[in-house]
Amino acid sequence: MSAPQRPRLLVLTSTLPRWRDDSEPRFVLDLTRALSDRFEPLILAPMAVGAARREQLEGIAVERFSYTPVAAWQRLAAPGAIMPNLRKNRLLYLLVPALIVAQFVAAARLLRRERFDLIHCHWLVPQGLVLALLSLFIKLPPMLLTCHGADAFMFNAGPLALLKRWVLRRAAAVTVVSREIAATLSRFTDKPLVHIPMGVDLDHFAMRDPIQTRAPVILFAGRLAAKKGVDQLLRVLANPRLLDCGARVRIIGDGPLREELEALASTLGVAERVGFLGAMPHARLIEEMKAAALFCAPFVIDRDGDREGTPTVLLEAAACGMPIVTSDIGGCGDIVVHGRSGWLLPPGDEAALAVALIEALAAPDLARAMGEGARQQALEHGWPTTAGQYAEVLLSMKSVWPAQLGEEERACAA
Repeated sequence: MSAPQRPRLLVLTSTLPRWRDDSEPRFVLDLTRALSDRFEPLILAPMAVGAARREQLEGIAVERFSYTPVAAWQRLAAPGAIMPNLRKNRLLYLLVPALIVAQFVAAARLLRRERFDLIHCHWLVPQGLVLALLSLFIKLPPMLLTCHGADAFMFNAGPLALLKRWVLRRAAAVTVVSREIAATLSRFTDKPLVHIPMGVDLDHFAMRDPIQTRAPVILFAGRLAAKKGVDQLLRVLANPRLLDCGARVRIIGDGPLREELEALASTLGVAERVGFLGAMPHARLIEEMKAAALFCAPFVIDRDGDREGTPTVLLEAAACGMPIVTSDIGGCGDIVVHGRSGWLLPPGDEAALAVALIEALAAPDLARAMGEGARQQALEHGWPTTAGQYAEVLLSMKSVWPAQLGEEERACAA
């Protein structure tokens, strides 16, 4: 008997590593890799400067589409995310229609060229919109739409809200990475919203050695965008009690606010205590996590209403056994339990942030206990567990299986 046929899965995303060991977020790639034992996936993503048009990226087939005639202009989706890039450079808005049209054409060609049993679409806009438009012209396989944050919290009024409702209707199933996203999207759809956070590689991000005393280093990692709240961390660092204990901040990541944040550190007189390290691959990120005393992510709601979903970097820090200080926003509360695995604070409360950082640095035994609690919390979110939950949703959608598969083959593939 021939080997069971795995259903073919087309994955659409605008966020993907450009190459192996890239610093771009990799959660879509990691989830797709974790699903590849049950499905045969292909990822379609926008072209980025320096990326290959077609490749096997860590064992996963990837195709990228161009959306400008000049390769050097393809900077809307990477490096960085679309919305922060648009805020930094308003001229990039001129590329948004080009990206949508190019993705539409690329997806149409791919679906005509090859047979797919399912589609996994990450983000309601632009990917969900593209597929909803495409469904007006060709019959699509069932689509799972996963919403990560900005696509839920923005575009919630006027004609854009109507468009969001229409796109959600086109999905066979919808998953969200935080309960806050589910509450927001429930205003736009009657569909069940399945809450499944992203996952973490528990072997890659392993528990740190139990060092009794660590240097008073506060680590942040992420894009330097308004919703990350890094400006608050810099202002709190100027607190005399943090200065007295020798606290330093190391900031991993790049983004539209880097120059502004560097200037703020100088204005506050803390520049010598702040290291802006830029973007780095995960291998080096792990080394930074092993050396720092704690992880701080003071997320806020930005002026456009954008906020975090369930940040994968918190899962990575938790998997390393780092005590975490973060905001009670999005899905952060699914990872950090206040008083057990870290400090969960009101967004924008700089006084509470200062108190939490001082306490974490002044009480190493407490911080170590919080780190152990964080690791236990992360164990619930390993990629095999997370991928199993996504696979269950995918396999539950109607018309998943091609007619030529018999019952025995279906059972084997499931």
